[in-house]
Amino acid sequence: MIPTMLDHRGAAEMLMSYAVGFTLVVCVACGSDSPVEAGDAGYVGDASEFQDAGPLCGDGVTEGDELCDDGGENSDSWSLSAHCNADCSGQAAFCGDGLIDADDEACDDGSANSDAWEPIEHCNSVCSGSAPLCDLPENTSVTFPHLGVPYPVENPHTNEKAVLGKILFWEQQLSADDTVACGSCHQGSAGGSDTRAGLALHPGADGLHETGDDVHGSMGVRRCEMIAGLPVAKTDSVFGDAVQVTDRRTPSFLDAMFAPSLFWDGRATDTFMDPDTNTIAIATGGALESQSLGPLLSPVEMSCEARTFSDLYVKMSTLTPLALATDLPPDLANAICKYPSYPALFATAFGDPAISARRIAFAIATYERTLVSDDTPYDRFVDPINPDTDAMTTAQKDGLALFEGAAGCSECHSVTSPNAEAPAQFSNQDFHDVGFIDLATQINPDLGLQRTTGLAEDAGKFRTPTLRNVGLREFGGLLHTGLGSSLEDVMAAYNMPVVPPGPGSNTDPLMVPLGLTADEIANIVDFMRNALTDPRVASDSYPFDHPTLFSP
Repeated sequence: MIPTMLDHRGAAEMLMSYAVGFTLVVCVACGSDSPVEAGDAGYVGDASEFQDAGPLCGDGVTEGDELCDDGGENSDSWSLSAHCNADCSGQAAFCGDGLIDADDEACDDGSANSDAWEPIEHCNSVCSGSAPLCDLPENTSVTFPHLGVPYPVENPHTNEKAVLGKILFWEQQLSADDTVACGSCHQGSAGGSDTRAGLALHPGADGLHETGDDVHGSMGVRRCEMIAGLPVAKTDSVFGDAVQVTDRRTPSFLDAMFAPSLFWDGRATDTFMDPDTNTIAIATGGALESQSLGPLLSPVEMSCEARTFSDLYVKMSTLTPLALATDLPPDLANAICKYPSYPALFATAFGDPAISARRIAFAIATYERTLVSDDTPYDRFVDPINPDTDAMTTAQKDGLALFEGAAGCSECHSVTSPNAEAPAQFSNQDFHDVGFIDLATQINPDLGLQRTTGLAEDAGKFRTPTLRNVGLREFGGLLHTGLGSSLEDVMAAYNMPVVPPGPGSNTDPLMVPLGLTADEIANIVDFMRNALTDPRVASDSYPFDHPTLFSP
């Protein structure tokens, strides 16, 4: 079990003891043969030693103060009587927490208001500061690994790797200037994309702002270069001294474990190459690992020009994990409480403290493989064991029928599952030119898959995104450029493609006029927007929970 943080719940003092019945006692000074020193607020040893020593003073408890047993089920703690309720149970700070038993060794946690004690194994070698209140059970409402999720044989699931990956994903200090984390641009409440996309504009291929080819991208770092191992800011020809913006809309990172390649253009491949050794680290099934490292050295997203992984390792070796974040979820607070440095976290996840690109990728990918958004109204409606026929409304059911039928949406946004245990992904994981951009008339258009393959027939083709949680991604646009500010806009474009298939066009042959009525489009939109949204994603609930970052 990875330990957690516990709220101090005010300024109440806690005294550890063996279980006794309801009583009021008086704090007495410790004798010379006591197992602890006078002034300590805790206890080590067996019950007889405790009886000899008497209730111990300290942490605002002085000789002569009345104390009461808190009355908890594993009643092993003491409080000032003023902090207990009338029957001395339940309402005192740390009442009945069961933190330690009578024969457990304990040490002062070393906090500024040192009023808490920890089991000795949760403290560091000097028994101070690094282990504040770490003994609540981790959240276990979701079982990992998810049965339907494929794991490469080279990177099987472990809880330690997944928690480390979650810490790394939300760590702004991995960026050159401490302002951007992976999670800055991938947020559950934005459907796995970026809530800021509507506010961040890239000027597009023409280099001019406020023209027709502007892109709703994601805000990265201010342009910089590494000099003597340190980032030095420089002025950019497009963004000046402001932060740079990516030239594509951020795709969702949720449910990405089923894709054989990632990024809009598929450049994160199934085979993961270790950048430190230039050898194959994962032969097949490693698209998540391949994708995870790209932003870390991108001079637009998180890095500086000429920054290397070695620079990153040096920086990580001295960081306090998530020092800039607040509101840490229990699993992250637990891990950092017990392992307060990156070398320690890597040691518990991989067996030794070495930090490497391969291990960073393995950890982040393991975390991402826990993010299966399979609790939507649609999933409950089609559950093969306990289907909930009322999980979707009549309009949404009509929308699903059209989605799979007359509208032809499922031709690309496939409703079939990748395996027997996995949920439907609403993507065929393929690449298409949907005819929304005229490649023949746009200046220097984004050629999509052709950038990766070099093949002319792949010009303008982009990955089919999953429609899971698509209703949360509308702000800032739905396509790779940020076009399609609403599902209604996208459906209108599908109803009558801008560039229909034909000679001189690379538009997919499936893109034909649909002839849908306004009511039919409304039902399809209702199905996609509401029936495909996982409420845990929308509310940032476990396992989609995350810290609060210090900058947007």
